[in-house]
Amino acid sequence: HSQKFTAVSASAQNVGFVGLNDLAVGGENVALAINRSSGASDVVVDFAASPMTIPVGNGTQTLAIDGSLGAVTQASGHLSLGVANFMSVEGDFAIRKSESAITLSDQSKLTTDLLTVGATGVTAFAGLNGGTPDAIGFGLSGVEFGLVMASQKIDNEPDRQWMAFKATADSASFYGSDAFEASGTNMTVEITRPAVDGTFIDLFADPLTVRTGTDVGSTITLDMDSSAGPVTRLEGNVNLNVDGFFQVSGGFHFEKTTGEVTV
Repeated sequence: HSQKFTAVSASAQNVGFVGLNDLAVGGENVALAINRSSGASDVVVDFAASPMTIPVGNGTQTLAIDGSLGAVTQASGHLSLGVANFMSVEGDFAIRKSESAITLSDQSKLTTDLLTVGATGVTAFAGLNGGTPDAIGFGLSGVEFGLVMASQKIDNEPDRQWMAFKATADSASFYGSDAFEASGTNMTVEITRPAVDGTFIDLFADPLTVRTGTDVGSTITLDMDSSAGPVTRLEGNVNLNVDGFFQVSGGFHFEKTTGEVTV
């Protein structure tokens, strides 16, 4: 039986992301690794055990992809990520592409192209106008997060794309108001967005696990209930002080919505 092997290693100083309106990504010093095989078995070449150096222009590029990862399409580097104009994260991320079966909110099941982004130990901001002098929200530390983007393309039909994001943070501090002081622990951020037909990924029925680090146990599980509809929320244990007059501590829930008001 014949066996064919394909491997790609590349690097880029700057990258950008296109494809979803609720997602903004910029990056630098990004490395791409692809390791594939086709034939009688699914074994791949272990370039970590036996690196291969290839002449590239005036220099060289070394293939050193770890074969223990199996068939892989992934990128890693320093990225800045913005989700739904509510959550912004910066740090060293890992991105992986695969095919995966998902369950939708209408109970249908299908196989999609799945792109996951994960990281741990990064910094983040959850709130409004992040990165500007008018920022209002929580600065988060000790952050671990997973982002899932699924897409399905069918001939002569609109492309369907779904997005879900979940992050946990050890601690949080509030920014944006002199009269309002707050700090938090055990914070969770959840964001979900539907496809053009209004369906969501039903992560409660069929959770997805995203790798957030190099260790096997470094993962986060996305398990949000699709019946809640599109969600942009932050919750956790918060200590709140309003203008030195009112203090309260406990479990808080913050949610971002869009609506009309009369003035």
